[in-house]
Amino acid sequence: MNIQRGGRIALAIFLTAFLPADFTAGVYAAQTGGAERHVTARPGSAAQDPDKNLLLQAGQLYDRKKYDEARNMLLPLAQKGNADASFALGLMEARGDLGRPDYVKAREWWEKAAQKGHPEAEYNLGLIYYRGVQQGGDGTDPAKRDFAETLEWWNKAAEHGHITAMYSLAGMARTGEGQPKNMRLAASWYTRAAKLGHPEAQYQLGSMYLNGAGVEKNLAEAKTWMQQAAEAGHPGAVSAMKMLDNIK
Repeated sequence: MNIQRGGRIALAIFLTAFLPADFTAGVYAAQTGGAERHVTARPGSAAQDPDKNLLLQAGQLYDRKKYDEARNMLLPLAQKGNADASFALGLMEARGDLGRPDYVKAREWWEKAAQKGHPEAEYNLGLIYYRGVQQGGDGTDPAKRDFAETLEWWNKAAEHGHITAMYSLAGMARTGEGQPKNMRLAASWYTRAAKLGHPEAQYQLGSMYLNGAGVEKNLAEAKTWMQQAAEAGHPGAVSAMKMLDNIK
């Protein structure tokens, strides 16, 4: 999981293509695999909403690497409670666009956005606690990881439709992080993410049906989910389908 790399991609999209964007699949890759990114535009236009117009202008400044100016445009919006602006400022802090990466400031901004029910901020907060950098630091600090907080935030994000949170929760249930291993729960979360078009979740769910892990063994279901993942370009699913096509 790379907050800085993911933030660079996500912030560029968040601040230029959204008006504003709703990252229903999340910002960063989950701990057990890469997550696909799906962006759905929210209703409305910049012309109808001055705040959206300012967010767009901030994005244009960001694209030109004018980070201080982008921050100065975002700050008043965040201070008056705009969750998208708070989320964007958190990404800038996590990326180090304003100096060194500062996960404490990123967490503070994401907490403000999460209080407004912002699913991407909820997911990123869970990631902060998963990596153990909620009090600062570089990379991951295993001694400070807080799986209870991670589960709390990722559950909130998932209930708000965040696909990567669903996928991540499946991984934690599968490996027993912060809870006893629970393959049925993992299959349930994979199913939710898979139905929303997450290729890695589709692949994992197909594997579970193939092997009877957490679900009753079902070759037809395994083929169904593997096929969907393969059609999305998942290399493991493409290979699996070659094998499954030979099974009657």
